[in-house]
Amino acid sequence: MLVTGAGGFIGRRLCSRLIELQATVVAVDCRTPSLEEALPGFVMMDLTSSDEIRALDGVDPTLVFHLAAAGASDPFLPAEDALRANVLGTVNLLQTLGGRVPVVVARTAAERNPSSPYAASKAAAWVFCKMFARTKGWPVLGAMVFQCYGPRQSAQNVLPAALAAAHAGEEFPLSQGEQLRDWVFVDDVALGLLAVARAELAPADSIDIGTGEGIPLREVVQMLFDLAGGEGRPSFGVLPYRRGEDMDMVADADRTERLIGWRAHTRLEEGLRALASAAAS
Repeated sequence: MLVTGAGGFIGRRLCSRLIELQATVVAVDCRTPSLEEALPGFVMMDLTSSDEIRALDGVDPTLVFHLAAAGASDPFLPAEDALRANVLGTVNLLQTLGGRVPVVVARTAAERNPSSPYAASKAAAWVFCKMFARTKGWPVLGAMVFQCYGPRQSAQNVLPAALAAAHAGEEFPLSQGEQLRDWVFVDDVALGLLAVARAELAPADSIDIGTGEGIPLREVVQMLFDLAGGEGRPSFGVLPYRRGEDMDMVADADRTERLIGWRAHTRLEEGLRALASAAAS
């Protein structure tokens, strides 16, 4: 199996799960993983480079998980960088594979109402995926991942940043935090991606990977601070909402279970405790 973006937050967990299942994994990323993140079968590759991506001509995977993307932890990156990595990288990968193998493309819930270069470029990439599926019959599937969290996530993401502030005894500035988000634990996401790959779906079908429950950001951040203890505290209302921000992003978990037989099982309290425990160790 081939995993792009294998050095990323979800990619590392997916590769670990595949190895646990005794799958042979070719792990592709544009950056060399650190020693503690060493990946068997690692190949350093920039998918936007026509020269580098030719290395895939000699690889014959039975399945591809396309997780490589720019902006997941920095959604307001320059538009040119987002387009290059997320649109050109995806198109190059699909054209190189030529429809000879199923591809599960990781999407983001922010695509539904894009308000950042990251979300807009991911939405554009999915339009190309659907075009190739419709016009060429290529077996491309979508997995729309909602608010994924868990241990070893980038410190640029909201929950690790909040936890760092809690441990440092600092105030953590936020908006009012009424945004409803579907918080899905990274281990569940890895299993959800595998379930999409195993299901009998039509080309261009897309499946939500989430819990189906929307919980306000402020409630989750407060839970983390309570778990961490100490003198730190969240400061709600200090920052404005981002212009155009989608206030309600929740997965259709019933449809997901009906189509692929998968549901997230990690309760939010359990996942937050795992996150807090890992950060404290």
